[in-house]
Amino acid sequence: RAAGYGVGAVRGELWPQVALNAGVDHVYDPVGLDYDAQTQGRVGVRATLPLYQGGAVRARLRQSQHEEARSRDVLATARRAAEREAVEAWTVLTAARAATRARADEVAAQRLAREGVREEAALGGRTVLDVLNADQEYLDAQAALVSAERAEVVARFALAAALGLLDVPS
Repeated sequence: RAAGYGVGAVRGELWPQVALNAGVDHVYDPVGLDYDAQTQGRVGVRATLPLYQGGAVRARLRQSQHEEARSRDVLATARRAAEREAVEAWTVLTAARAATRARADEVAAQRLAREGVREEAALGGRTVLDVLNADQEYLDAQAALVSAERAEVVARFALAAALGLLDVPS
C-alpha cells in the first residue's frame, strides 16, 4: 500500500499546483492624538505548471511503479508461502490424528491379547515367556500411543503457528 502511495506522490509532481494565500494585518498606533488604526487584507493565488523537467519526474514515476510491482510480488509470494505452510500443517495434523486413533486401537487390541495370553497361561496353554512377550507388546503399543499423541500436539502447535495464532509475550 505504501508503494502505491509513493506512485501517487510522484504522479502528483506532473500535475499543476495551486497555492492560495490569505492574511489580515491590523496596525494600531497609540502615539498620535487620533489613535490611528489600519486594517489590511490580502489574498494571493500562485499556480505552477511543470512544463519540462528533463524526464526526471517520469523516471522517478517509472521507478516507483516498478517498486510498487515488486512490493505486490513480494506480498503475493509471502501469501502463497503462508497458505502452503497452513495447508501442510493441516495435512500433518490430520495424519497425526489418524495415527493417534490407530495407536489407541492398537493399545486396546494389545490389552485384549495380553489378557488372553494370561488366561491361556493360567490354564497351562502358554509359557511365562509368552506372557512376558505379550506384556512387552502391550508396553510397546502404549509407548507408540504416547509418541503419536506427542506428534499430534506438535502438529496442533505447528498449525496454530501457521495460522498466526501463537504470540510471543513481550
